[in-house]
Amino acid sequence: MNKKVTIYFPFTQGPGSGGNNFLVSLKDEFIKMGVYSDSLEDTHAVIFNSHHSVKDILKLKRKYSEKIFIHRVDGPMSVYNGPHDKRDNIVRLLNQQVADGTVFQSNWSMNQNKELKLFNERKAKVIYNAPNPDVFFTKEIKDRKNTKFKIISSGWSNNPNKGADILKWMDENLDFNKYDFEYVGPINIDFKNIRKLGSKTPLEVSEILRNGDVFFFPSKFEACSNALLEGIHSGLIPLAKKASSNAEIIDNEHMLFDDIESIQPKLNYIFEHYEELLYSVKIQKLDEIARQYYQFAVSFEQPSCVKFNYWKSYTQYWCSILRNKLGNL
Repeated sequence: MNKKVTIYFPFTQGPGSGGNNFLVSLKDEFIKMGVYSDSLEDTHAVIFNSHHSVKDILKLKRKYSEKIFIHRVDGPMSVYNGPHDKRDNIVRLLNQQVADGTVFQSNWSMNQNKELKLFNERKAKVIYNAPNPDVFFTKEIKDRKNTKFKIISSGWSNNPNKGADILKWMDENLDFNKYDFEYVGPINIDFKNIRKLGSKTPLEVSEILRNGDVFFFPSKFEACSNALLEGIHSGLIPLAKKASSNAEIIDNEHMLFDDIESIQPKLNYIFEHYEELLYSVKIQKLDEIARQYYQFAVSFEQPSCVKFNYWKSYTQYWCSILRNKLGNL
């Protein structure tokens, strides 16, 4: 009989963050594999995510101390948002007190977390993300019916590190006789030329993507961007900021830009070598990603030898919350 796993996360339906969409898809894939259980009583391993639902996770660790707890880590958030964001302290706490194993979404994320001493030296593994293949897929034949080269970008945050300054520059300097540009998601910029489509459901996003040619991604710090992967899996050629995990995912200099001045030449190259570059980025599909998660979770026969102290962990959690609030004053 297969050992069961569960994902403990505050799932949302409709438009949502990349992390939420990935975990929804991962859960569905586990169900297809016949290894998912909603019952914590019947599960072998609990997968939980970063700093979410911490109080619940601590209570679950106390109640189900015999279960395996796998921590999917994001960030580091202090790299995304600056040193005032103290949520990494919560990640450190969960890795030290709760996690038997840690999943990092990229080598970049793992190395950054190591530098900041945010995880224990117990078992860890890098597993990338992947979108739902029933939603994000390519057309059988990628045609070029667009009269213009269509660029699409998406995001769920107004964090300046997501590249708002670059998007504004694109809006003011791109040749819009040659290119169309659409942006999916909330953004606090009044574009003159880029068309804002607002927040969309994953199904709506996928339809928009399949009508595009290039997925433009200017974000500087990403553990493993689900938005970028959705664009690639939908058959768009990516052009991304050469930073953090972006270069790890794409690994092609023609699809990475260093600065604003290099964007137009890169777009010109993609335009001229479209068929050559199309589908050239190597991607892992969701079923493969799910198997990696499952194999990692069931590789633990029993919990780590660290003795869990609920009240100590609970007190440390609230101290971290207080430090985060004081740091934002």
